[in-house]
Amino acid sequence: MSQALGLIVDLELAPKNQAADVIINRLDSCGDQLDDEIVEQLLDRFKMIIKDLDSISMEHLKSQIDLKKYGGHETVNLLREDEGALKYKRCLNLVGDAEHLLMMYCLQMVNVTDDKEEWTKVFDEMRFNIFENFFAGPDYRVLEKYKAALYAIAEFDSTDRETKKRVLSSVQSDLRTSKRDSVSLSHVCPELAAKEIVDASLNKLLCLKPGVNVFKFEEKIPIFTDSIRRPAVLSVRLSDGSLRRYIVKRGERVRTHCAAMRLFATVKGGRGTHKGYHVTPLSDDCALIEYLEDHERLRTLIASQYPIDGVVDSLARVKDSELVLAPASALRRFQAACAMVPAHVLRSAVEENSACVEDFIWKKSNFLETLCDMTVFCYLFGKSLVMSLTPIDVSNTTMHI
Repeated sequence: MSQALGLIVDLELAPKNQAADVIINRLDSCGDQLDDEIVEQLLDRFKMIIKDLDSISMEHLKSQIDLKKYGGHETVNLLREDEGALKYKRCLNLVGDAEHLLMMYCLQMVNVTDDKEEWTKVFDEMRFNIFENFFAGPDYRVLEKYKAALYAIAEFDSTDRETKKRVLSSVQSDLRTSKRDSVSLSHVCPELAAKEIVDASLNKLLCLKPGVNVFKFEEKIPIFTDSIRRPAVLSVRLSDGSLRRYIVKRGERVRTHCAAMRLFATVKGGRGTHKGYHVTPLSDDCALIEYLEDHERLRTLIASQYPIDGVVDSLARVKDSELVLAPASALRRFQAACAMVPAHVLRSAVEENSACVEDFIWKKSNFLETLCDMTVFCYLFGKSLVMSLTPIDVSNTTMHI
């Protein structure tokens, strides 16, 4: 592996980050079997390309190398420098509606009261992200009133199933009143509310250009209330005067999303207008997603032609168990919902945003091409989350699914 990596790098046979990923993934199955000499050789090779690795590759490499054992190596020191990003990952992970986040964790735990492994995983995520995050602001501190009751059922074997459900239902019923469409940054994470944060780790997380720093984060954080995950939009004013926005989305396993977008960018290459977007994992169930400016969501486009919000609000979400145990019934409900919306509304919205017939044909072709690409990727990755934020070019600029 060490020789292959060195050859690829020396002869520039492939992009450095892609070559490194192949080696790092190989370590999954043999990392604990390598002797010290081989590990040292690999670390020597990684030293040459470590600046080309993104946060996903860095995290993966750190999980495969014993940092304490090889602490004297320069590559390991570089990996440790990257750990400065952990602070800002924890800060950014707080961006969103705190009450809704706790309610989602409670809902997840209700669904795994018979699974000790999943229960422990979800509870640890809740504890780490809400109750034991020292950067949390007032919106999170007011949730401390639920801490004692929830920590009392932390150990899976300490209480029976009914007790767990009773405690979780009590917390959920108290939190259901939260319907905020925005939150204040200083209330969720005061650390990010400071001006002029000059930190290379934060710049790397935000994928900023060299020499550009964060001047300040905007205080108001809008929430997508029409999404079940309720992602938040974080706006950043940069030192060059520009404004960039990011989506903080939680509630799903984000590693698949990250891997999908990296593979999509590689396979897509220079073909088409859509080159993908950055997805940076902040934790196992939260990601920082590049906000594509001048894009429209499908729902927004359709709503410009038909009151789809009323249709959506009138429908009850199909339970996950129904999708598995009664797929035919779920499919009929989906088809009935589709029948409530005229088939032509998306086409009408695209036509209205087209300058001429030629422009409409181009947007339609681009839409179909991108939709086909992402359909294949959704099938390969076995997840719908790739589709949930995929940009599709059809309006004056582009739009989101």
